[in-house]
Amino acid sequence: GEHLNLPIDIVTTLEEEDSVSSDTTTNSPPHQYRDSQLNGDSDHTETGESFELFNDRETTVEEDTASCETTTAFQSVASPTLQHPETEINDVTTANETTDAEIVGAPTVRGKKPKRVYRIKAPTYCECHKEIKGKCAPCQIRELKMLVQEKDKQLKIVRSYQVKATVDLAKLKCKLKEKDKKLNTSSKHLARMRQYAVDCVETISKLKDDVATLTENQLDKKIKHLTHGERVIINTFIMKGKAELKADTGRAYGMKYDAGFLMQCLLLKLKSSSTYNHLRNNKILPHPSPSTIRRRLSSSECKFGFNELALENIKKAMANLPESERWGSIMWDEVSLKKDLTWHSSRLEWHGIVDFGEDITGAVKSGIATHALVLMFRPYRVNWVQPFACFASKNAASFTILHEVIVKGIVLLHNNNAIVKNLVCDGCSSNKAAMTLFGIHGKKSREKVEKDNSYFMKHPMDPSIKIYWLFDAPHLLKCTRNQILTHKEVQYGGSTARFIYYKRLHKLEKKIIFGGRLNLLSLTSTQLILRMT
Repeated sequence: GEHLNLPIDIVTTLEEEDSVSSDTTTNSPPHQYRDSQLNGDSDHTETGESFELFNDRETTVEEDTASCETTTAFQSVASPTLQHPETEINDVTTANETTDAEIVGAPTVRGKKPKRVYRIKAPTYCECHKEIKGKCAPCQIRELKMLVQEKDKQLKIVRSYQVKATVDLAKLKCKLKEKDKKLNTSSKHLARMRQYAVDCVETISKLKDDVATLTENQLDKKIKHLTHGERVIINTFIMKGKAELKADTGRAYGMKYDAGFLMQCLLLKLKSSSTYNHLRNNKILPHPSPSTIRRRLSSSECKFGFNELALENIKKAMANLPESERWGSIMWDEVSLKKDLTWHSSRLEWHGIVDFGEDITGAVKSGIATHALVLMFRPYRVNWVQPFACFASKNAASFTILHEVIVKGIVLLHNNNAIVKNLVCDGCSSNKAAMTLFGIHGKKSREKVEKDNSYFMKHPMDPSIKIYWLFDAPHLLKCTRNQILTHKEVQYGGSTARFIYYKRLHKLEKKIIFGGRLNLLSLTSTQLILRMT
């Protein structure tokens, strides 16, 4: 990329030819700088050093006889017209300067004059202050060369930085790809480890459950011959031991009691507080603290009406059972209550007033409650009973209220998988009046009852089911006994019955002992004396 080298040797060849014209034409070199001048006005100092323009060139100046004008490379810029090559050489040389110009003889050509070759060595050093305007040509060339070299250096530096940046960018891209691959691999490994941790936790919890189930099964096999209450107490002891172990390790103390066990503890607490505290303080039984009982009782919702929790438990017990095992009866009775009126501060309501809940829309007497009506469901083929409704009334409930309550209870039990097949109650007047509202009559003759089908009612949810109305035998015997004790002599079916007959029977039983024991255990002399008085 370097075209300017100092020193520069300029070789000029002048040829003279025989021609008619006396003018000489000089062919200029193709690369001439505009500011380079070799004329009489220029002041050059001979140093003996030469300079070169791009490369060594030889310029031949021929004299053509046909041409009238002579032009040289030096005249193209600022020199006057040269008449002869010698004149050009003389103009270059000043009075105080010498010029290295040599005339070299050229071989002669037949028919032409021999060529004269002038070799001019331009000075490479000059004092630019001698120039009137600007700088001389060699200084301009040298300055231009230095500028070009500086630009080349800068260009090389920029290119080196570009190459380095390209290489660094390629390296960074390769590193980025490697990091991405490592990141993807690490992410996949982390996901696998997390899934492995989840599987391990599930496996451990499953194994713990299996161990606990195995332990419980082994314990159940060992205590299966005990009663339900004894099994509940043993299980409660075990749960309390686990809770105390957690409390010793610093974790929260939590004890879950069985609902039936809590009910028994409540009954024992009501019967005798001293006995309850003695069993609990000496750790004979795992009884909860009195505060726990009070908290459980306060958290339970106690209100009159149909108990939704009881109905849900009936539904669970009757689920997946055949229809014949879901049959049962509704029993109800009324008990007298002591008048009491209290204010519930947390619920902001009065307790002890008449309350039939939100399900009964009939006319209800207002005032302080004196009776409670309780409804209970008893299945035929299962050994359990479940109260599911309770109502507070003033005096005995009217037959219209009883009619609405019974219909509502039958429907709710049917919606909870229980089928009512009969109704059982005592023989009070309100119950008998409610029976007539259902179309059942007990005073008609057998033939008329069978003819009118007045001994049963149809199920309100399934007409194919018949519901029978029954008066329970214990209540009938109770009414008979009370009638005899009140009047001492009663008449039934044309015969007379007297209370003295029971006394004579008791005396006879004392004389005749069958098998070494009395047959009428309920009939004692104390009762007879009290009844007689």
